[in-house]
Amino acid sequence: MTEIIKKLTDKQESFVQNYLIDLNAKQAAIRSGYSEKTAKEIGYQLMQQPEVIDAIKEAKKKRNFRLNLKQDMVISELVKVGFSSVADYVKEFKDGKIILRDFDEIPPECLSAIHHISSDKNGNVSIKMQNKMQALILLYNHLKLNEPKKKIPNYKPKNVFVINDQVIEFD
Repeated sequence: MTEIIKKLTDKQESFVQNYLIDLNAKQAAIRSGYSEKTAKEIGYQLMQQPEVIDAIKEAKKKRNFRLNLKQDMVISELVKVGFSSVADYVKEFKDGKIILRDFDEIPPECLSAIHHISSDKNGNVSIKMQNKMQALILLYNHLKLNEPKKKIPNYKPKNVFVINDQVIEFD
């Protein structure tokens, strides 16, 4: 155990470990033995305590090291989901029916985008994909694409037309 975790009470340490399960302070407080009635407030209060925050950061680092997790791995999975295409799973359209590729024909990098595969009693197979928009939003936010772009000083955009491969600018 690290110095940080040794400073915590047993309940605080339990909270830290339970928080890592789903990153939900209220649920972590409940699992740690706090009252359900006050769990939301207790979770909030615990998340304001520097020693608890430090212990969570330390526990996350240890977990990431143990699992050999890297940010790039997470980003890579989000990219696979966010830029997946139904074409990776469809072999052909025949007589108004969609023929799916055999599982071993699907590129391995596309498998991450599959949420689950099911079939009905008639043998019809369906593939439910991971939430593509959620993955794209997470990528967008992670890459900070939503931050305002810095303006270039003294730059005035010009109106431009391209006619017959000639660029014509005007104010």
